[in-house]
Amino acid sequence: MGRIKPVSYIRPMSGGRSSPHLILFSDNHKYVVKFKNNPQGNWVVTYEYIVNTLANRLQLPIPHHKIVRVSGSFIKHNEKLAKVGFKSGNQFASRFIEDTMMFTDLSSNITKEQIRNVDQIAGLIVFDHWVGNSDRNPKNLLFLPADDGSKQYDFRMIDHANCFNISTTNPERKFLPLKVRKKEVYRWCNTLLDNKKQLSSFVDRIMEIKNDEIYELIHSMSGDWLVTDEDKEILYKHIKYAKKALPETIDDYIKWYVKGKK
Repeated sequence: MGRIKPVSYIRPMSGGRSSPHLILFSDNHKYVVKFKNNPQGNWVVTYEYIVNTLANRLQLPIPHHKIVRVSGSFIKHNEKLAKVGFKSGNQFASRFIEDTMMFTDLSSNITKEQIRNVDQIAGLIVFDHWVGNSDRNPKNLLFLPADDGSKQYDFRMIDHANCFNISTTNPERKFLPLKVRKKEVYRWCNTLLDNKKQLSSFVDRIMEIKNDEIYELIHSMSGDWLVTDEDKEILYKHIKYAKKALPETIDDYIKWYVKGKK
């Protein structure tokens, strides 16, 4: 199948600092599109592409994603896109999942038995540490109800622009050392784990990814995202460093996890 094209504009997505928009494409699927020159900067599409590709490589539960081309004509003829001043070219698109619920929408804390892919929670924890996700929160964990009305769910991970330790306390986007993440969302994740081996096993899966593969991924980014060779090299070195530092970081996380179980 050839490259998909935007067919019709639907609406802006609420609450996104990068001003994402929902658009119907020629494959008859809706996609949440983040534009390269969004209010947060080109780095948003760069990080989304890198992190989502790595998550897909590890078979983590993320929506299907594509690099899509949006023309200047499409932007011009849709006022809400033109108003932001988006530029034509390659953008990052994540397939919109219908009928999902956010963690905050659930009437009570969801239990281990209700999550059909609960075995991937350990992967979420370890992966977030590897990519330095500073923005994991209940609003970017989605729960897709099972079709049989059984009150069971599959969870999905979305929104990975604020990775590599990007946060409001790090506006210069400096790559920082890995650290144990103790947000409330991870405390909840810990209640879904069976044992610490689940965490260390996922570390092993990440360690199997060769550095050459990471290098090729970074250098496969769209040229019109204006990422310099120097910035690509810095990003590559950080991800490679983070992979090397991950086992020790997760060992420290496991100590925190075990302490919380006592």
